[in-house]
Amino acid sequence: MVATHSFANAPELDIILVPGGRGTRSLEQANDTSVEDFVRSRYNSLKYLLSVCTGAVSLAKAGLLEGLRATTNKRDWKWVTLHGENVTWVPTARWVDQCQTFWLHTGLR
Repeated sequence: MVATHSFANAPELDIILVPGGRGTRSLEQANDTSVEDFVRSRYNSLKYLLSVCTGAVSLAKAGLLEGLRATTNKRDWKWVTLHGENVTWVPTARWVDQCQTFWLHTGLR
């Protein structure tokens, strides 16, 4: 699969799915906020914003989970839940549906 757009030239979107995984930590370690910046800039025009696994870190760092309930991968729970000062992290949930716009899923682990 070859990308046809970058964050800089992406078309209008209805849905963004923010994946998690090892790349989430790598981006944080590199102080790369490109995912957070892009999602934050597009949030108001989205119909749905979804995250899977540790992708919730990007949403929390973008400030988009403030005042909301959220969940994440249980294996990385301690690390993920350090992000987002006013996020109500729900440890027992497999997914959390917020306002029919946000959908967060814990992932496969």
